[in-house]
Amino acid sequence: MKRNIFLTSLIALFPAVCLSAGTYYNGNLYTSPQQRASANRANNRSMGESFSSRYGHRNNIVKQNVTTMKKAETKPAEIKKQGLSIGVDFNHQFANWKFDMNQSGSTLHYDNVNWNVFSANGVYYFGDSIPMQINVGGSYGTQSDETTMIDDDISSGGYWIQDWYADANGTILGTQRGHALSVGTSKDGKQYGFNVGIGLTDFWKYGKLRITPSVGYRYFKYELKTQQNYGVAIDTLDLNSGVVPGAVTCITTDDGELQCDPIMLNVAGGGYDIGYRVWAETETGELVLSYVKFDEAVEEIDTAGTYYYEQSQTSHSYEVEWAGPYVALDMDYLINNNNTVSAGIEFGLPKYTATGDQPYRIDWAHPKSVEDEGGFGDAIHFGLNANWKTALTDSLSLNVGFTYDYYSVSGADATTYYNASLYENTYITDWNEYNSLSDEDRLSEYGLMLADEINALDKLRSAGWSSKTSDEIKSIYKSMGIHIGLTAKF
Repeated sequence: MKRNIFLTSLIALFPAVCLSAGTYYNGNLYTSPQQRASANRANNRSMGESFSSRYGHRNNIVKQNVTTMKKAETKPAEIKKQGLSIGVDFNHQFANWKFDMNQSGSTLHYDNVNWNVFSANGVYYFGDSIPMQINVGGSYGTQSDETTMIDDDISSGGYWIQDWYADANGTILGTQRGHALSVGTSKDGKQYGFNVGIGLTDFWKYGKLRITPSVGYRYFKYELKTQQNYGVAIDTLDLNSGVVPGAVTCITTDDGELQCDPIMLNVAGGGYDIGYRVWAETETGELVLSYVKFDEAVEEIDTAGTYYYEQSQTSHSYEVEWAGPYVALDMDYLINNNNTVSAGIEFGLPKYTATGDQPYRIDWAHPKSVEDEGGFGDAIHFGLNANWKTALTDSLSLNVGFTYDYYSVSGADATTYYNASLYENTYITDWNEYNSLSDEDRLSEYGLMLADEINALDKLRSAGWSSKTSDEIKSIYKSMGIHIGLTAKF
């Protein structure tokens, strides 16, 4: 019985003993203790590798993501410029236009002109294979409210009218000059513009900054009119000192103010007798200014061009064009893939043309009374712009920006066109009158003045009733604007 229990216990322990001692028979395989130890190490290594492959792969993913994030942080943002981009803008501009006439002593300016301008532009980018772009733009604007025009023929000393002779020897008594100032209302003005250019897209790159040089052609035109014009005109006589002793037409007060009488002509004996102030000696020997005196009995007083006037209809109308080539630099700074700030600078050499009509001037031709022209190199254009663009969708962006333009010309030629029928009638009348005079009368004061008038009319007639003055015009146009718009990519 004890033996049976022992055998049974031995059999039960057999599997455990087989795994822990000596050399045992294990089915068909023979395994040495060294092999079992090697197998155990292999199993442990296999389990470690399995753990590493399962969790280490996840670590590698995390490391790769961290590396990718670091690269993304250091890589500049990039917006690919390719295909067609079209933008529309609304721009409100504040402008001034002024031109001066050197010899005629006239200045005209339109102040605080407000424009509402609608513009559209398109840019086609050829892409990376051809890093070039073509841009085309156009604009149309209207004057948003009324503003003031000032026609100033006073500040620069006035304009020459004619010389008066003191005797038959041709001694000039003085020069008659005109002085006029008018203020009118400007409204219903219009402006037009277009440009076309070609550039090297992102030719220079500095980090997030991209610079594109370009060349092109720009055309800009505006039309301004004046109505409800109110003014005064005064003709004065600048006496030659010493020709008529004691005669004055202008005096200077003790506080330095210059005061001039309007010219006064006495129509006597078919001619003109000029009136002027003379010095009178008092009983104490003091010289004082007397009243205006004439050499002959007064028949009729003519104050020449001295009067007040109102012009309710269009008094001034101008069309001004600046057109020519330009060079430009446009700069884009990429804040991120959704936001860009940009700036541009432009320099141009436009040709200047201004055509004017003053309907109330019966001595001038209509509808073209005057024309000013400046050739290539006489005028310049300087432009600046700044813009912020933010993406609304993948293909649509909002733009907000600022513009500044400066146009200037110096030394433009001025041409005046005269009313041929009026001057022809005057020419014929004066010529016949001059021919009817005797030789003695032709040498008189009236004959000398009439001869000068005939010579002037002869020159106008040979020039087609027009006169041209070189290097006469200096014109400046300045504007500043703010704009908002949308840009779509296709």
